[in-house]
Amino acid sequence: MVVESKPRAEPSRRATVESLVKTSDLTGPIVAWFCTNCGTVYRTKDDAERCTVKTRDRDRSKHCTEWTCEDCGEPAFSAYQWYCHGCLDKKRKARLELKLANSLSVVKAKDYPSDRPIIHDDDWHASLDEFLEHCEEEGLGVPARVWATEPEKFGLDADDILSGALENWSEGCDDFDMDLIHGEDEFRAAVKAFNEIQTAVIYCECNTAVDLTDG
Repeated sequence: MVVESKPRAEPSRRATVESLVKTSDLTGPIVAWFCTNCGTVYRTKDDAERCTVKTRDRDRSKHCTEWTCEDCGEPAFSAYQWYCHGCLDKKRKARLELKLANSLSVVKAKDYPSDRPIIHDDDWHASLDEFLEHCEEEGLGVPARVWATEPEKFGLDADDILSGALENWSEGCDDFDMDLIHGEDEFRAAVKAFNEIQTAVIYCECNTAVDLTDG
């Protein structure tokens, strides 16, 4: 997971590598490199020195190449990352909070429907009250904002159904289009009637933030 735009991370300890050659008398040009710890072959020396294979060393997990977190200094074994999993998670949460803080669409908590779910830190909560109870039970601080959700009703799309069915039916054939299909108006009317009687609804995260700072 790349967390920001910057050159790929340099490992704190590189794998020890050796070169491969074309001929058995060692006179040919180098064509590849291999990690002397695990034997994995790479096209370039730099890639070999960044070998990410995980091996066992005296009953503990060890990578051929090691990375150190730029924030806390702890081992960060994921290739091409600058941070350990803990710091990476903190940065992810910080980005989410910043996105919430900069949201252009905001609704006050008192104006948000009491039966509508909310999203916080990628977790779904059935309602604002349920989320506040969760924070209290877990001893968590209540954030300034959370993401609102909006309802999305179940329904069918007549155009998608017709075009998909026609494409599957006429695959490999030329000169087939909807002009050859009869009963299109009747089909659309049937789909419309079907959609009108549907009641199933799901709630999806939207770009609106719910402000919790004043109740």
